[in-house]
Amino acid sequence: MLPPAGGPISFRSIFASVRHSVTAATTEQSDALCRRLTAGIGPPHWILTNSGRSALSLVLMALHRQRPQCDEVVVPAYTSYSVPAAVVRAGLRVRLCDIEPQTLGLDPNALARTLSARTLCIVPHHLFGLPCRIHEICEIADVSGIPVVEDAAQGLGIQCGGRNAGMFGAASVFSISRGKNIPGAGGGLIGLHDTGLSEVCRALLHKETGNSAQAIGLKGMIEALLMAWFIRPSRYWLPASLSFLQLGASRFDPTFSMSPMTRFQQALLGHLLPTAQTLQGGRRSRAIRFREALRGVPVEALWPREGDTGVYLRLPVLLPAHGMKVRLLKELTRRGLGSTEGYPLPLSRVSPLRSFLSEPDVGFPVADTVSQRLITLPTHVWVTDHDVEDIAEVVAQCVS
Repeated sequence: MLPPAGGPISFRSIFASVRHSVTAATTEQSDALCRRLTAGIGPPHWILTNSGRSALSLVLMALHRQRPQCDEVVVPAYTSYSVPAAVVRAGLRVRLCDIEPQTLGLDPNALARTLSARTLCIVPHHLFGLPCRIHEICEIADVSGIPVVEDAAQGLGIQCGGRNAGMFGAASVFSISRGKNIPGAGGGLIGLHDTGLSEVCRALLHKETGNSAQAIGLKGMIEALLMAWFIRPSRYWLPASLSFLQLGASRFDPTFSMSPMTRFQQALLGHLLPTAQTLQGGRRSRAIRFREALRGVPVEALWPREGDTGVYLRLPVLLPAHGMKVRLLKELTRRGLGSTEGYPLPLSRVSPLRSFLSEPDVGFPVADTVSQRLITLPTHVWVTDHDVEDIAEVVAQCVS
């Protein structure tokens, strides 16, 4: 059974990271990792947290300290449920903005109509590694004097007009986990350009965790070992068959904990960083094969705009109709071909979130349509040419 997303982690890297997390000085390890992130991505200041949603929530809390009169965060109406969870965890309200179907990112025209005097910041995303129209979004934000927090959780390695994802706005947030660009043991990265905002984030993180020493991360070690063993297609069927694990499930849960990245998470991230470019190149090659195999099939494989470089975390494909999506996913799942629907609902239709929305009764037609017609195809290292042909064949049969 193909996993929908993932990447290889060698046991050698895990054991080396365990050893490093026990023997290396905490401050030296963190400083060295931050220097590498600055050299590879660009922002001069970095804060390392236990998860991507913790990273986003921490930045939002810091911005609210600086702009206490503002309490609404603009997010795409179709995105990971962790994004609104981070907003609510920060004590703020969610204001939705519709997306555009070509990039799955914020629609700049809709964004201009969404902003208000209560807008704290805008959180554009690069969904599934597909670059959004970040330049236009930042121009609108600049005119309105509203900060941008770039959600690059799925966008490590993206370039927009020659600039790295992470170099737009007041801050950027990255995520490290099984289904992200670097398949580490979890963790979040905050890239910052402003020293003052960086200091506020550090103070808030310290307040959240008190004076406790930075954890070594025993739980992460165990999870990394299990993931390294079971992520391969020959074994993935077992965890996928255990319903209580809820692998890949979308959940709105604003009650998550916030803490610094563990020493093991940092060490493993340091070992895996050099593999990011190779993984990205392989995903792009497989995405190209899918696009060629689907030529002539009445579906739309979403692709980066000219001048942008995607990372093809998964290949998003729009189908002609919702009924086809249900039938197609059922058949792909039956054959163990690792495709998913993305996110099952737009945020406006997630019931537990409604009480935290600024305008709970407003509709978002593009987000609705995308949620009904979108599937994602796997592009990771274990997808073979034969898998590509099988998936394309099933897609052609189900949409014809």
